[in-house]
Amino acid sequence: PYTTLFRSIVCAPRPARSARLGCPRQVLLLPAPPAMQNDTPPSAPTATGQDADLPPLHRPLHEWRRQLRREQWERASWRTKLWWMRQWLRRVPTVVRDARRAVQQHGRHVADAHGVSQPRQFVQQCYFALRYDTSPLSYYTYRVYRPERWARVDTLPYDSWTSHGRMIRVLNLRTGASPNERAALDDKRQFSARCAQHNLPTPSVLASFDDGTACGPCASPADLPPADLFAKPRDGKQGRGAAKYVYAGQGCWTNADTTYDAAGLMNRLKRRSEGEPLLLQRALRNASSWRPFTSGSLATVRLMTGRLPGGSILPFGAKLRMPTGNAIVDNTSAGGIASQINLQSGLLGPAVSIKPVNGRFTHELHPDTEHPLPGTALPHWSNVVDLGCRAHDAFDIVTIAWDIALTPDGLTLLEGNCSWSAHPLLVPEIRLRRYARVYDAWMRTCPPTRCSANR
Repeated sequence: PYTTLFRSIVCAPRPARSARLGCPRQVLLLPAPPAMQNDTPPSAPTATGQDADLPPLHRPLHEWRRQLRREQWERASWRTKLWWMRQWLRRVPTVVRDARRAVQQHGRHVADAHGVSQPRQFVQQCYFALRYDTSPLSYYTYRVYRPERWARVDTLPYDSWTSHGRMIRVLNLRTGASPNERAALDDKRQFSARCAQHNLPTPSVLASFDDGTACGPCASPADLPPADLFAKPRDGKQGRGAAKYVYAGQGCWTNADTTYDAAGLMNRLKRRSEGEPLLLQRALRNASSWRPFTSGSLATVRLMTGRLPGGSILPFGAKLRMPTGNAIVDNTSAGGIASQINLQSGLLGPAVSIKPVNGRFTHELHPDTEHPLPGTALPHWSNVVDLGCRAHDAFDIVTIAWDIALTPDGLTLLEGNCSWSAHPLLVPEIRLRRYARVYDAWMRTCPPTRCSANR
């Protein structure tokens, strides 16, 4: 009974028997991907049951996700399966507790805006967290509370080991993405060096701090420039650990009501680097045409691109990330908002946040500047896309998410991510069919390996 319970909640159902007869384990009964030069929706076979409501543009991802999870279950030993079930049962009390806290924090806003009662939110959170191995708070992060999205909750990718994250890892393993290539994206110092090698615009590194020592052009306090500085972990994610030091004049910088001279600032960064390596760069600001989208910190575009088996680069999603309030980063996890960008026209859509900003999850105006967002054309959009596609040529990875900013000196690449968040995939404006084509084409082209099948 525990096996049945676990598979009914955690594992996707097996396809119909007629779809499995005579079909090898690693082959899906999916239509061949259409030509990549156009953007017409791929043709799809007739669907029944739960697939009937699945849009054709999602079907390749949905089928690959189900097969990968099914194979993982079938290849696991009974000891591993029992351990999975025990871990799942241990999560139940924690999920119930966290779901109750999340409803207390966000339930009233969602009930007022979308008409979903708080008891219903609690039940949906528990199902969502246990079904997709994620936290109850992700119910609000992915905006699954929206009725139209809840109706398709079982057909979308999520950031968890059993779904989107694992699909990206399997794709990188099958396509032979080397650890060196992934390190060139994850390590910001290596990323800066790779960009310089290929003449890609990126902020220069003033100093690098590792285990209490500093190296680089500004490793000495006397070499620090009289400008705002920005320190961040060398392999950090989601803006965690970032710090901004505002130049106050006379060789001093301030951060959180604390003032440092050049020597004091260098000593502080050296002490911080004993826990994790750091990079020090000039703090960037947006060009005047992008300043209506920010409360003062740097606003960036998250552009996702994919490499097709033929070698061409295809953009398949983008959003403008905007900081709010006194935040020094634009990440939505830090209170920022994000607006989807139409890939062809560069027009913005309504902005969303994973935490209520001024009591709202959806925003027609920027909360601080009150600049209208829906229908506004993002300046220099075509150049942003060109830079992202040009940068992808310098890295041998199938899919990369780029952070690009427009500064007074022009467009610049801040970083690239090979393991990117699935949040943008859950917004209808993204061209998910493009990502589905890239993923499906590579999974068909590259044969499965023992390593990729077992991970």
